[in-house]
Amino acid sequence: MRIIADESVNYSLVKDIRNLGIEVLSIAEDYASLQDIDIASLSLDPPALILTEDKDFGELVYKNKVPVKAVILLRYKHPDLPAIRERLLLLLLKQASVLNKTFSVITFNKTRIRTL
Repeated sequence: MRIIADESVNYSLVKDIRNLGIEVLSIAEDYASLQDIDIASLSLDPPALILTEDKDFGELVYKNKVPVKAVILLRYKHPDLPAIRERLLLLLLKQASVLNKTFSVITFNKTRIRTL
């Protein structure tokens, strides 16, 4: 599995995912200010899941029909970061095989996975 972490993603999450042995391309580190449409293109070759806190990816994928491998959108308030971290890491460890061609949303209360 390969992940592209959008600039909006809390960097501590990037480090946590890397500690699991998962390859993470950090937009903040390598492609600062890259546009969402370009991140979507980057996710196709080689295939990579997009991790973001930017709701604009929903519009990009659903309204504009921009192809992506998969998206995980994190929606939370800062005090909820530990719970979000736990949900995200569990998802990546336990359900990574079902994430291809999905749009997932992780909130404090639940994780929702929808097929694209």
